[in-house]
Amino acid sequence: MIQEKASVVQAKSVCRIYYNQCKCDSYKAIFPQMFSLMNILLAIPVSTATVERSFSQMKLVKNRLRRRLSDVSLAQLMRVAIEGPEMTKVNFEEILAIFGQQNRRILL
Repeated sequence: MIQEKASVVQAKSVCRIYYNQCKCDSYKAIFPQMFSLMNILLAIPVSTATVERSFSQMKLVKNRLRRRLSDVSLAQLMRVAIEGPEMTKVNFEEILAIFGQQNRRILL
């Protein structure tokens, strides 16, 4: 299993090198199937860990109370959950200080 993943990673790295060298139109015209095969191979993930991690985050974001989210809201919340900053690196004191300095009155 590990050897299979290593061979896929090696094949992808070779394809990426050839893909970057063969971007010009002459290679696309001479080897169109090879070029499309390289595109497909480079698009396939090496492992499913990122997909599983994404579904795990979606399970946390889209819980019983938030099951009626629109697609746009769900996509935005998922982006924050997956790519957002780690909460250990957030300085809450600074956020509270900035929030406390703002004028909280709403002008109509």
